[in-house]
Amino acid sequence: MKKYILILLAALPFMAVAQVKTVPFDVIRNQLNSGMPLPAEESFNMKGILPAQVRLVQLDIHRGRQRKEPDFSYHWKAPFDFKVEEYEIYVAEPLRSNKRYTFTFSYYKPASTDDLRELRDALYQNLSSYLHANYQVSRSGFSSLNPRRTVMNNLDQIVVSATNRYEHFIAMDFPGFSDIVRQKIEQLEKVRMRDARFNVFGGRKNIDSVRVAYAQQQIEELINMVKAETDQYLSRDMLALADRREITEFETERLPSYLPVNVGFGGAYFSGNFENLDYGSAPYVGVSIPLGNRTFKRYLGNASISTGIMLLNMQNASGETVSGPLIERPIYAALGYKFLNFFRFQAGATITSVQSLGGTERINVYPFVGLSFEFDLNIRLNNQR
Repeated sequence: MKKYILILLAALPFMAVAQVKTVPFDVIRNQLNSGMPLPAEESFNMKGILPAQVRLVQLDIHRGRQRKEPDFSYHWKAPFDFKVEEYEIYVAEPLRSNKRYTFTFSYYKPASTDDLRELRDALYQNLSSYLHANYQVSRSGFSSLNPRRTVMNNLDQIVVSATNRYEHFIAMDFPGFSDIVRQKIEQLEKVRMRDARFNVFGGRKNIDSVRVAYAQQQIEELINMVKAETDQYLSRDMLALADRREITEFETERLPSYLPVNVGFGGAYFSGNFENLDYGSAPYVGVSIPLGNRTFKRYLGNASISTGIMLLNMQNASGETVSGPLIERPIYAALGYKFLNFFRFQAGATITSVQSLGGTERINVYPFVGLSFEFDLNIRLNNQR
């Protein structure tokens, strides 16, 4: 048995490093890969001409039609202080065979001074309006129309929504407003007033103007804190969305189907212990059915259900010939696991038969283990993977 294992190990071929394919995107024609299907079940590079002034390219990939959130998202950022005319994005997540995907290319260029001014003014107005509308003043103090956590979340969402057409060159997301703002909101809720209910900016004439001014001051302090933290996020390196191109439901290539074939050497345990072991061994051939696609599910893709036949009959310790039912060769069924790309270890059971002296056939099931060399047989089924 050791002899056969050494032969299998010596048959391990040299592994070649595959070259990563390049898929061109023609932004002028809005054409992907010259109209040809995309590579499937392998990583590839997405390459295109870089429009003038563009510093960031974002690629969003959706399975099927475009949805709110992409399945995969990639970014290309222009190198610092270098002039380039092309971009190249490495698509690390393989696409499935014979499936359709939607690709969205977003191009960002440096935001102008006017862009940032308009963005800042709009944010200031929205944040201020929300805080003014959320708080009212009564004799007992300030009251909020929403819980403190909701107010914080709404303030964050105002900033995120207003900047959805902008990106930071250093890829910085808005972190949310700080605990200082949270503490100011908490402090505002503890302020006590003695006057009847009135809106902060619609104070009645019979209300003491000093207290109205005090209420306005408390709100303005909170608004100024929110503005200051917003300014920290709206830095000069922000990029504005210049253009967006979309390729809808573009198909991938149809890969052929393969059936893994195993040729190896295995053994069956008949009885006994280490001191008096009764077993048989023989070469075998069989097929394996993977439990998953190895490209997307590594461990399930390596695991399999295997079956096949022994090429030779075995002998037990009593000298009896151990064959199999029907085809007169032992049949095995096992769970297998592939390793080193070319070998599969299998463990399961083998069905055998022995002809007794009286002419009757005894059918038995014994434990089975085997090690095989595996290669793929192209069966070219007309199906989708």
